[in-house]
Amino acid sequence: RNPPRMAAEGATDDEVSGFVRSVYTLLRVCDAEIAGWSHDGLQVVIFDPARFASELCPKFFRHRNFQSFTRLLNMYQFHRVPSAQRDSKHVVFAHPNFQRTREDLLPLIQRKSSSSTGVGGGAATAAGGASGGADAASVA
Repeated sequence: RNPPRMAAEGATDDEVSGFVRSVYTLLRVCDAEIAGWSHDGLQVVIFDPARFASELCPKFFRHRNFQSFTRLLNMYQFHRVPSAQRDSKHVVFAHPNFQRTREDLLPLIQRKSSSSTGVGGGAATAAGGASGGADAASVA
C-alpha cells in the first residue's frame, strides 16, 4: 500500500482514523447541552460528562466510560485544557489539527506509536519521523 500522506490536500475519508472521524461527526450531531465546539472552533467542550458517557459514548464508541474516551483522545495526542473556572464541570480538549472548519486537517491526526517511549514519545513520529532535537510537542 501507499505510505501515509502527510499533507492534508485531497485527503479521503479512509485516511482519517475511525475514532477521529467519529468525534468530528459526534460534534456535528449531538445535543449542544452535552458537547460541542468552543466559540473559536479550536477546542472540544464536553459540557456534561455524565450524559456524554451514558448517551453519546454507546452510540459512537461501544462503551459508556468517559475515562475510556479520554484515554483514546490522549492516544491521538489531544490535550486537556485546564478550566479557567475552578468549579466548572466542563471538560475541554484540544489538538492543533482538530478544528471545526478544517476537516481537511483530520488525516494529520495520528495515533501515538506503541513503540514510543520517554518524554514527547509519539510527537516525532507524528511530525514525520524526525528524531532527536527539540521535542515537537512543546512547540504546539
